Amino acid sequence: GGGGGGVKSEEDTLQNCRLFDSIPHWLKDHIPCYYRRVFLASFLLVLLVHLYMFTNKFINHDDINGLFSTWAGGTAYGRWLLYPVTAIAGYFSSPWLDGIVGALFLALSCSLMAALFRVRQLLAALLLSVCMVSFPVVTATYTYMFSASQYFLSMAMALLACLLIRRESVFSSFLGVIVLALATGIYQAYFALAAAVLVLAMLLDACHGRWKDDFKGFFRIGLGYVGWLALSMGLYFLILKVCLWKTGLELVDYQGIANMGQLSLSVLLTRLGDAYYGLWDYYFHNPVYSRFFSQLTTVSFWADGVVLTLVLWGRRLYKHLAVLAEILLLITILPLACNLVYVMSGKESVYILMTYSAILPLLFPVLLGDSLTYWDFAPLFSSYHPTLAPRLAAFAAGMLLMLQAAFAYEFIIITNRTYVIMDLTYENTYAYFSRLTTKIELQNNYTPDTPVAMIGYASSPAPFPPTHMTGALTTEEALNMWSRKQFLAYFLNSPYNWATEEQIADVVTTPAYQEMPCYPSEGSIATINDIVVVKLS
Repeated sequence: GGGGGGVKSEEDTLQNCRLFDSIPHWLKDHIPCYYRRVFLASFLLVLLVHLYMFTNKFINHDDINGLFSTWAGGTAYGRWLLYPVTAIAGYFSSPWLDGIVGALFLALSCSLMAALFRVRQLLAALLLSVCMVSFPVVTATYTYMFSASQYFLSMAMALLACLLIRRESVFSSFLGVIVLALATGIYQAYFALAAAVLVLAMLLDACHGRWKDDFKGFFRIGLGYVGWLALSMGLYFLILKVCLWKTGLELVDYQGIANMGQLSLSVLLTRLGDAYYGLWDYYFHNPVYSRFFSQLTTVSFWADGVVLTLVLWGRRLYKHLAVLAEILLLITILPLACNLVYVMSGKESVYILMTYSAILPLLFPVLLGDSLTYWDFAPLFSSYHPTLAPRLAAFAAGMLLMLQAAFAYEFIIITNRTYVIMDLTYENTYAYFSRLTTKIELQNNYTPDTPVAMIGYASSPAPFPPTHMTGALTTEEALNMWSRKQFLAYFLNSPYNWATEEQIADVVTTPAYQEMPCYPSEGSIATINDIVVVKLS
């Protein structure tokens, strides 16, 4: 048949394909449409939850210091890759740019989590995502905007490493080791997230009966995961030693960093106990959360137990002692894996930015529930009532999704309450220093070269409640933060000529200073020894 109307050959198709058409073709071939939807939806969820922060410039001590600085707590803090990746969003603390870049990495983390646990239902994936992006650890990280995008990159890399290790081939596991070492080189706390994710993944595998007749296989996989994690940590330390040697730096004594990997048996045992108690304390005695959160967590754990029991009964897994032993062992290990940071640095050094893995037990309802079918309930009820199993399955699914939605909403409330308080704290701090700087500059004979000394602790109780969120300062904390000199320079155009420690020591011994009242009383600002002195307390 002539006429030229036949089917085009593959060669003709390639010749007529536009250059940029190769990108959507590559995405279609390598990334399923479902995970692209999860990524896009997760990115939009980050914007909805954190837009308040992205469109304002709130303050805290470290972020003010890092506003126009390239300091990012790098190699001396064991974070040898942190400084290079800071260049991705620039070396300024820019709320919109850093926020959006961080949102991209958070969305990628959500997609990787859905892929890791094979979450196939879009509603379940969205609830998983909204919990992940609104978890208070994310909020606390965004309060340190100058390093937020880097930390979320570390999270995404840790989850990617887990995905590679979960393929259980030597080549992909070696790639996972390298990626996890790089993630740890940005922020060490996400190594604990990787460990906890692998334990939780094995727990779900055990619930599906993967090793019901292969206890040796269970230990082989588990010890393999431990080996890959240990190899990754070894690679991290090796690169750290090289970086310290090349730069001539030493590890700082901060958050237990200088003593990483140096544990006696007694200290190790103490830290193991702290790890278990610390996770319980996080859920039930954490001032960041309301009482509703601890009650919701209790209900969630009971629901997990009920669903797990139904799964074991419905799938007849209770008949396999190996499965019961595997599940019991993994449930025992999971709190330790989630709080591995307690073992790495000690409980005195742990704060909320380091505890992201605490979210994993709270995600268990949707992770387990997504893999259930009504056939899991059929052996229990089909012999009594043929339609009861699917009804019970639908009811269980709805309850699990409602639990996850309740967690997400609680996190969103906490997040936006934190941002409101940060906004008020900024306004109060700005107002306080506006009044103070005006009085300083009205002093007789004041010039920009006149030395200025603020002595003591500024007291200004705020009329609003504290958030107890790391990075969200109270007004008093903001007034006395170690970077308040930069705040005065950046936000109030008052880059004073600050008095030296020696000048201050001379001033406080003078009778004139001793007789001064405390600010804001009249006479609390005076010129002594040609220095404008503010007596705060």
